[in-house]
Amino acid sequence: MHMLRTRLEQIPMFVRVGLIIIGLLIAAYLLVTGIPAGVPFLATLPVNNPAPESVISTVESRPLETPAAVISEAVRQQYVSIVQQVVVPAESLAQPADTWGVQTTDINGHGVLITLPLQPDGELSNAELVLEAKEMIAAAINALFVANPDLDRAGVVCSVPDGKGQNMPIVSIFIQRAVVDNWGTVPLSTIEANAQGVFVEPTLLDL
Repeated sequence: MHMLRTRLEQIPMFVRVGLIIIGLLIAAYLLVTGIPAGVPFLATLPVNNPAPESVISTVESRPLETPAAVISEAVRQQYVSIVQQVVVPAESLAQPADTWGVQTTDINGHGVLITLPLQPDGELSNAELVLEAKEMIAAAINALFVANPDLDRAGVVCSVPDGKGQNMPIVSIFIQRAVVDNWGTVPLSTIEANAQGVFVEPTLLDL
């Protein structure tokens, strides 16, 4: 983790801002339009870890919103509550949960994009940090699809603060419901293999 922050601090500010903007644009594109399953996005670290089991609350079915509609606070809190129930270790997530990003779209079907700011243990290696983030994402995606039967696709992004306190996305996964069955028990390895897009911050791959 210390090495990651050191490397992030070495990246010029305008480059970091540009990376954040590009990452958000890609996330928005994948959330709205999707890309064919199996298309490689960026290199990832292969792991095989099942998502934790949990009792999951249900998001109430609702009519499709117009594109770019702002979600209500009640709907936002429902999504936050779903993720809070399954993410382990919970202490790695920034609190309060209102710092999390939640966006939805109803273009080409209903989708949700959730950003989880992490507060990782400083003793974690890069590989351990990536693995922890991916396990959180897999658990969250399983829970989101189980809780909301109207959800066609989901994206989850994990971010960490850099040396200046700005959140930088480090790991993200985007996937469509239809490409995998048995949501709620789908392991991380299966999610990665069938994802529309998987991103890992390049500095974390130089282990």
